[in-house]
Amino acid sequence: MSKTLLLLSSVLSFVFAGALEGQTIEQLLKRADELALHKKDHWYSLLHYDRSITGWESVVDDKKFFLAEQGKTDAHAELQASLRAFCAGDVGSEHHAIHRFPARLAWLLEQMPESRKLFMADHSTEFEKIWKAMKPRQMKLIFPTQYMNNPSSLFGHTLLNVEGERNNKLLAYSINYAAVTEETNGVVFAYKGVLGMYPGYFSMGPYFEKVIEYSDLNMRDVWEYDLNLTQDEMRRLLMHIKEMSGIYSDYYFFDENCSYNLLFSLDVARPGLNLVKKVGGFWVLPVDTLKLVSEANMIEEANYRASKATKVRHVADGLSVQERELAKKMAMGLPSVEAFEQLSKSAKSNQIKILDLAAELMFINLSEGRLPQAVYKKIYLKTLAKRASLGRQDKPYEYPRPIDPMLSHDSFRVGLGGGSYDGEFYSSFSFRPAYHGLEDIWDGYARGSSIEMLKTELNYFADEDKLRLRKLDVVTIHSYTPKDDFFKPHAWMVSLGAESLRSSNDEDLHLTTYLDVGFGGATNVQGDFLLYGVVKPTLYLSGAFGSRSIESRGTT
Repeated sequence: MSKTLLLLSSVLSFVFAGALEGQTIEQLLKRADELALHKKDHWYSLLHYDRSITGWESVVDDKKFFLAEQGKTDAHAELQASLRAFCAGDVGSEHHAIHRFPARLAWLLEQMPESRKLFMADHSTEFEKIWKAMKPRQMKLIFPTQYMNNPSSLFGHTLLNVEGERNNKLLAYSINYAAVTEETNGVVFAYKGVLGMYPGYFSMGPYFEKVIEYSDLNMRDVWEYDLNLTQDEMRRLLMHIKEMSGIYSDYYFFDENCSYNLLFSLDVARPGLNLVKKVGGFWVLPVDTLKLVSEANMIEEANYRASKATKVRHVADGLSVQERELAKKMAMGLPSVEAFEQLSKSAKSNQIKILDLAAELMFINLSEGRLPQAVYKKIYLKTLAKRASLGRQDKPYEYPRPIDPMLSHDSFRVGLGGGSYDGEFYSSFSFRPAYHGLEDIWDGYARGSSIEMLKTELNYFADEDKLRLRKLDVVTIHSYTPKDDFFKPHAWMVSLGAESLRSSNDEDLHLTTYLDVGFGGATNVQGDFLLYGVVKPTLYLSGAFGSRSIESRGTT
């Protein structure tokens, strides 16, 4: 009988304890509601919430990111699900919510210290392993500049570097968000990227790989901005990156892109920053993001890393035409005996430049497939040996530092004008939301490049009291990078939009869709003067022209 009573007493104690625990959890949920934690900006940042047409919702599209079924659109449900998940389960499993969402855990503990008694743990041992391995000391915002021959790089790119005790500078960890695709067709990539047809993921890898990709292979200058994040802020940011590991969001070329998603991480790092809310508009451009971070007083110092192309042009400065040609021949495998005989005819200072230039060009030729790997190794080692025999330079190379992109002009432009059309005077108003035109100042932008979106011109005819759409450029891209002794890029342009044209049938203006595609060349003339020419056929399409609804004409 005593054993029966003892067993009954144990069962009742277990049930009572479970009921008490359940009641305590409910009290915790109630306390969270009293504090309205689900409405806090920081909770929205953790969930990547932003305003949409229907209200607030997360831009993350991966269901694994949410603990509540409706967590993508219901911040309150996601908060409650997170609290319950932190209070149950085997914390020894690496898949436990505490390890999956260490940033959420840390923030909830800050807001409700009493939750520490109910949570299965007050920190993630999985994240602590990452933190101890990285030992971060400094974070940098990285901006590889524009690269016009790749649709994904037309506006530049942004990523974050984490420098630690053992991995500073080129060995730093790079936090990157990008579309994951094997698509090689630039037109297809641009089309699908605009429509959000690629998944975007955060990734982490060594910075030197990014330098090779951007600076060496894509010929893009790179800017590195030291951020003034504290240890606590870096910790919050890295905890959130841990949460985003293996989680995808639909990648959109103009808005939900690299810069946009990094802003959420910075908002998580520094509560109250709310950079995402300050973006606005229908697109997020990397250069505008730089300015936004600068306005938030997060940047301490800017450093410039010259690309291979910049280095080549600078090293070649001061060499004769013959010496430049010698460097180009050496870079393609000219027999060393003949090459070194020609080299000896130049002054020692120029010999050093020729060899340095040849070494830079060899890497470019290798990466672009003009030089076999076996030949590269052979001639590169011989070139380095000859270069070493000449000793150090009297003065090391100092690559010219261009204007900081943060100091470049803003994207938005407005214009006023007027004129006469068919004897009627009109006033003109135009605006361009983004980004950069050929007539704008080049400082901070790629020379000879132009990308304009939704450039609109409206004409008001006072006599008729009519406001007409004169022209709408949906997108216009010009790439007029000048040719030189080492690089021969093609000049090209494309423009899609609509403009009002006169019909021969009724002599009235009709809105007509057009497509321009042009090809040509560009060159520098006397320093900063850019001369370019393109052959540009234009295709017009409109039902207002009857049988002549499709017209074509060529312009230069």
